[in-house]
Amino acid sequence: MLRISDRSSFHRHRWDFLLRRRRTPALPVELWEQILDHVLYVPFSLDATFVRPQDFYLFIESRSFENDRRGYYQSNSERRRLRLVCRSWNAILSRESERWVVVSLLNGLSISKGVKRVDIVGNLDGKVQKVQWENAYSTSIISYWGREYDASLTERDLSVLFEQAANLQAVRSFTYLVYQSPLPLSALQNFETHFGTLTSLILTCGELSGKLHLPNLTTLYLVSSSMDITEWWFPSLRHIAFGNNSIDQWYNPQSHRPFIPGPMDKLQSLALPDWFVSLEANHTFWTSHPSLQFLGIYSWKFILHSDPPSNHPLAHIHFLEDHRNLDFDKVTDAAFRIPNLQTITMQDEMNMYMTRTDLYHSKWPDLYDTCRQKGIRWFNGRGEELHAGWRPKRWQGLKTLFQKL
Repeated sequence: MLRISDRSSFHRHRWDFLLRRRRTPALPVELWEQILDHVLYVPFSLDATFVRPQDFYLFIESRSFENDRRGYYQSNSERRRLRLVCRSWNAILSRESERWVVVSLLNGLSISKGVKRVDIVGNLDGKVQKVQWENAYSTSIISYWGREYDASLTERDLSVLFEQAANLQAVRSFTYLVYQSPLPLSALQNFETHFGTLTSLILTCGELSGKLHLPNLTTLYLVSSSMDITEWWFPSLRHIAFGNNSIDQWYNPQSHRPFIPGPMDKLQSLALPDWFVSLEANHTFWTSHPSLQFLGIYSWKFILHSDPPSNHPLAHIHFLEDHRNLDFDKVTDAAFRIPNLQTITMQDEMNMYMTRTDLYHSKWPDLYDTCRQKGIRWFNGRGEELHAGWRPKRWQGLKTLFQKL
């Protein structure tokens, strides 16, 4: 029970707080909008494009349906708190109640203003409810997850989507995920007709063929076991990745294995997230990729036959293994022989059955010191910088427990 003096003190401090929270600096509304957008920014997941080549792999991972939405939920929690600060902030932040929604074509939904990303789940039994896109002025990212067992249902879903194309002029990024079925040729025609301003396209399907020309496309990620894309062309293409089973053993674009549907000499990013694909970095590779700044590959599949020219811009290598499977000899070789290398990334996915000896690779400190002397920085798969004493976060608590045993 509060005494009277305590209550008076409580109310006095309460009013002081309420007065203080109204005294935000007198700045133009447009400037406050930019500040709040920066505070609530969710990296890549709500971006239709990206700027730095070294962010390429983080960008394409953010397009997947399995993408972790914790960052978005944390941003929304912060948004609710900031709305309590003052009336002007509340007015600004209330304009976008949701920025990322998941909808089902079975149930339908009306897309509200301010939604930047829409993930669409295909129907199960052929029943389709149209999604209302009339207010989707801000929607720049669309992801579609279809059903593999019936290509006709997928084609029907896409036709329903393309019917609303007049309301989707802001769309710049499109993801198509149907693992087994081929991409309908009608979809390619609709991409050209209704989404000619696309800057990123991610296609995961059983077969790719036909003809496609998108003049503004800069980013392409393909996952398909059967590809005939020799009639595809994207003059602005700068970033490309080929997923599982998309290439037969060797990356050899000079022999159209695979065919690069854009100017190869302008490529800034290349990722080969396939355990069975090797890259032979010889003189031909370096001369045919003179603009390459980012390379993603498994370390044991990176065969460095010849050194790149001293002025070659390759500055970031993303090795796709975690620390236990990293080929330390090849990584060390790359650190010494690639002249302008500045950043190395490795995955940090952990196995629940790791033993105590797995916690810290014996070669890691020496490799880190070697890279530090050359000015090379290390990051994990989430973009967090690593240091010489790094250990997987999940197992830091176990190390303390082992020391007590």
